[in-house]
Amino acid sequence: MGLGLIIRNARMYIRSKGLFRGWYSSAIDYFLARAGLRDCVRVRCGSHEACVAPVLYRSAVWAYYNGFIRGVDCGGNAIAMNGTWLSIDEYTNVNVGGLALRFKSFKPTFLEVFVLRDYDAVNYRNRAVVDVGAFVGDSAIYFALKGARKVYAIEPDKDAFSELLMNIVLNNVGDRVIPINVAVGGSGMSLAKLIEYYGIETDVLKMDCEGCEYDVMLNPSEPVSEFNEVIIELHKRVGNHNRVKDVLRASFNCGVVRSNDDVEILHCVKVK
Repeated sequence: MGLGLIIRNARMYIRSKGLFRGWYSSAIDYFLARAGLRDCVRVRCGSHEACVAPVLYRSAVWAYYNGFIRGVDCGGNAIAMNGTWLSIDEYTNVNVGGLALRFKSFKPTFLEVFVLRDYDAVNYRNRAVVDVGAFVGDSAIYFALKGARKVYAIEPDKDAFSELLMNIVLNNVGDRVIPINVAVGGSGMSLAKLIEYYGIETDVLKMDCEGCEYDVMLNPSEPVSEFNEVIIELHKRVGNHNRVKDVLRASFNCGVVRSNDDVEILHCVKVK
């Protein structure tokens, strides 16, 4: 670990004094848990106390340090960020907007989907969603439980795909989420061929595929403009994200959901 990262982590945990009472004891608990000497991290949130999984404690501290949350609530083995309750026992449990979800394991992307609500700008009810970069299914399952008629969950990584299959079963959405283990763009399958093969309606396109968005968006033969709505995470260090924005704005009205030095998330609605 470099000196710069050590300093940044130190600042992050010190900043948690605005998040937890007795923040110093919680930070010590966290490092003891990392060393295998604690099962959980004791935290105090206002008048409430909890003993939460180390990864949930670190996630809350990270989110607070980066300005994504202003505070937390807690109780038992659970912690709430922006109204979303998370706990870890045999599975990771997420309660967001009245929806109860379960996952095989906790992933950092859960913060993007359930805490930051990066995809909440879209109305998914009774619509078909193409989820390119479905990872372990967190976004795809969320779309299904938000009312999507069909979600085509596209994920090339075999380990992530295996976990996606388990999470589909855990959340009882096998009738709505169709898992597809292929890569899109580059040497993988084209979006056009995918749509044709599965007979997909072009309602909503979601893309978060660590750079494959450039292969798709900058390929004029891909039918992106046929979709009614697009929500996309552009990885700025991979390609020229401004070119992609220009392409999208030729057919869509686009707004920025979230942006930082590394990524920009756009929500685009087709111009009628």
